Amino acid sequence: ERAAEITDELMESGAGLLILLGDIPIRQYLKRVADVPFSSLKEYCDLYGYGTRTEVEIGGRDGKAVKLEVLPLTHPHQIEGMGGHSKKWKQIHLEWEKTCEHPE
Repeated sequence: ERAAEITDELMESGAGLLILLGDIPIRQYLKRVADVPFSSLKEYCDLYGYGTRTEVEIGGRDGKAVKLEVLPLTHPHQIEGMGGHSKKWKQIHLEWEKTCEHPE
């Protein structure tokens, strides 16, 4: 039910980009509302590369669908090296930051 509520909120917002932080939003939200060939950030990166936006179609409860871009990134705990973090994901994200365009 919460996934449907989030979808409704996304559709109402008119957002064009959904940033997913870590595996949980992919598994608990995106995988439930969109037909995507990945269930984790690692699988996404294996298919598309880290920091690559892809387009997905998400359907709402009213039968309407919306297309938007998704950008799965590692969770901020990984990036900041907090708790039980992965040095690998931190390094991947830092390398991506060097190459991505930042708005002024």
